[in-house]
Amino acid sequence: MKKIISVTCIALLCALLFTACKQSAQDQIIGDWSDSLRSRGYSFGSDGAVKITFFSYKLPKTGRFSFLDGILNLIDQGLTWEGNGSYTLNEKENTLTVRYTLYNKTVTDVYGYAFTDGNLTLTDLEDSSSTTFFRQGAQSTDNTNPN
Repeated sequence: MKKIISVTCIALLCALLFTACKQSAQDQIIGDWSDSLRSRGYSFGSDGAVKITFFSYKLPKTGRFSFLDGILNLIDQGLTWEGNGSYTLNEKENTLTVRYTLYNKTVTDVYGYAFTDGNLTLTDLEDSSSTTFFRQGAQSTDNTNPN
């Protein structure tokens, strides 16, 4: 009887440790992410807010130009669109929904998501295209990450 109780306790302890170590998708997504070309990035907050960056690369021409409200920024040879929005994760359906406004139009993007080796892969549910994003900043532990 003692052996059965001991084995049961060890099994329960192992199960508890295994489930306690696994981070939820909501915890894993918090932080800054960028694709390998740095043409698209997301900064996910714990409050459901997201900052989105498109086309953050250098152009061959020089000059300074700017629009208000973060729509277009051609300063120091860079072309960047940054916007704020919101996101929701549905862990049961394994989907990420990102909502933001672009040129006075509300945009809703829905992706399938996967966390693999510390990276985030988003798959567009409309056309099945996938993009892998790498964690940026202090939380990154992958040395091959294009920081």
